[in-house]
Amino acid sequence: MSLPTGTNLGPYEILSRLGSGGMGEVYRARDARLGREVAIKVLPGTGARDGEALRRFEQEARSASALNHPNIITIYEIGNHCVGQETIWYIAMELVEGESLRGILSRGMIPTKDLLEIAVQGAAALAAAHAKGIVHRDLKPENILVSREGRVKILDFGLATSTILEGPENEATLNCAPNLMTRPGTILGTVGYMSPQQAAGDKVDFRSDQFSFGVIIYEMATGKRAFEESSPVETLASILRDEPESIGHFNPQIPPPLQWTVKRCLAKKPADRYTSTEDLARDLTIMRDHMGGAVVEAPGASSPRQLPAQRNTLVGRETELRAAKNLLLRDGIRLITLTGPGGTGKTRLAVQLAEDAGDQFAGGVWFAGLASAFDSGLVISTIAQALEVRASPNRPLMEDLKERLRRLPPALLLLDNFEQVLAAAPVVTELLGASPALKVLVTSQAPLHIYGEQEFQVPPLAFPDPSSRDSVELLSECPAVALFVQRARKVKPDFALREDNSAAVVEICARLDGLPLAIELAAARVKVLTPAAILGRLESRLRLLTGGALDLPERQQTLRRAMDWSYELLTAEEQKLFRRLAVFVGGFTLEAAEAVASVGDLDLDVFDGVASLVDKSLLQQMGESAGEARFGMLGTMREYGLERLTAIGEDAGTRRAHAAYILIWLRTERPRWPVVPSRRYGWSDSSLSTTTSERLWGGSLVPAMPSGVCDWHELCLNSG
Repeated sequence: MSLPTGTNLGPYEILSRLGSGGMGEVYRARDARLGREVAIKVLPGTGARDGEALRRFEQEARSASALNHPNIITIYEIGNHCVGQETIWYIAMELVEGESLRGILSRGMIPTKDLLEIAVQGAAALAAAHAKGIVHRDLKPENILVSREGRVKILDFGLATSTILEGPENEATLNCAPNLMTRPGTILGTVGYMSPQQAAGDKVDFRSDQFSFGVIIYEMATGKRAFEESSPVETLASILRDEPESIGHFNPQIPPPLQWTVKRCLAKKPADRYTSTEDLARDLTIMRDHMGGAVVEAPGASSPRQLPAQRNTLVGRETELRAAKNLLLRDGIRLITLTGPGGTGKTRLAVQLAEDAGDQFAGGVWFAGLASAFDSGLVISTIAQALEVRASPNRPLMEDLKERLRRLPPALLLLDNFEQVLAAAPVVTELLGASPALKVLVTSQAPLHIYGEQEFQVPPLAFPDPSSRDSVELLSECPAVALFVQRARKVKPDFALREDNSAAVVEICARLDGLPLAIELAAARVKVLTPAAILGRLESRLRLLTGGALDLPERQQTLRRAMDWSYELLTAEEQKLFRRLAVFVGGFTLEAAEAVASVGDLDLDVFDGVASLVDKSLLQQMGESAGEARFGMLGTMREYGLERLTAIGEDAGTRRAHAAYILIWLRTERPRWPVVPSRRYGWSDSSLSTTTSERLWGGSLVPAMPSGVCDWHELCLNSG
């Protein structure tokens, strides 16, 4: 009989039906005395008139209530209440908001990390029960709940016994369908999950639960049942006779130690299983902690986090943070390098990522800043200092460092600013090889190019189209604009984005390419300038954007110093190529780069040089044009490159080479382009002025251009 909503069982009011469990139905109910919601398990009326069923119902309550463990369901009380002419027996227990393991398994095999976490908690619960002499005898996915927070709960102790050895002469049940309650019959347990001893009707002890638990882990790892035939009788025969297909056959990603543990649990003879379930729990815990599984720390425990304190909240990086965290916690990925141009906020994102994921690293999160380690030989000592490793006499420091890492549970090492010590990349390889439990997070303008590295590019912040007519509310949600507003309020608390200043703020963010460092430096100017005045002074970004906090690294105090940092890491020939490529306004092809930049004394293959500048985040690939890849610079970098070009005295020669290339390009390619390109591309005539062309290309060549070429100047600059 199902109980309708509103039925009262003593102090409990039925709210809704949750489902069927062993020996009865389960309901959500409200405890009127304490104002809390509970789960109520009800023994049907027919069961209440069956002395054996009632005895088992009471046994379930007694067994579970005798166990005070976070992974075993908490029993509040057992009682009965008359509903009409019928006496209803019930158990009031903890309400777990979550899903049964059966529900999770219905979606397929479970990832190794999650599998290990469930297995560790389940084994801990069984070890606690077995230590008190209680054997469950009906372990199956239906009897394991996983809460929304990831807490595992074992329930349904209706077949549990507090006698270590039980024989078939007093109890035996056959339950062929997972959701049917156990009832008197021939064999005690659930077909498919019972041990060979249960299947044969022999005496069982705690090692019978180990077998059932091994079957459950097998199913989590493979998505398949270890023993499943066309009928219950054939399944029982398979349990007694057959060895299941190896886990590795279905899921090669499962670590061999876990496969061996499951095989030991599934041994046909009890003597070949674990002599103590506590040993099983310990083995699973070691695997979880050393194979990249999630780590749940003991109450009150905390893993060390040696991270620099952050004084501002991270703005506009929710998407990148979520994606990077998924990579960092993924099995098989142990080295992630955050790359991007200087000023994109790689360090800030990495620190937030390490902070957010810190709970997953019982061995701690360790930060090693490499900005001052210009000699790659200093990398080992810098990392050792971060990990508090002291050198031993007559022993290489690297060996002490590796020994320290080997002793740690899963740990995360954050290496910041690796771009100037790329020659030390093999050190990272050696550290990863020394400790399988170690993961490394790197920030660098260039990838390390070592085996197993996962590159994660950190782009500038998104900014609105300056021509958009979005509302102030919509604009304020854009990452670049939100950062500007937040930082502006640091120096002017009453600053607000309004209709009269939003267009200027959006244009500032666009002119600064969405670079967080540049936006922060610009926002600091609102103390003395309006956004419109700041925009008017952005003709020279490098001159305006100064005045960063004095306690920041020197390269973050002005935009020019940030550019200097990146530029000085280039070889002399790469610097020369970078300067010359700055003459292109809207991008260029490799052909254009070779024609303009290789003139004269460039001792570098342009293709290799462009590839290196892309690798070091100073150039970006901008898609394709007519089947050719196009490359370009952020506006801030281009301004810096032009400034360097002029300072060294190469500007006139480079502009002449650029103009000569454009003349040849116009004569050979112009017939294939529209007659009126300015209208097709939405350009105004004022943007194509001869004055601009003379300034960019050198006036001496402009008069020599064919008639009508002035209308093509902007097209040439943008098409390269």
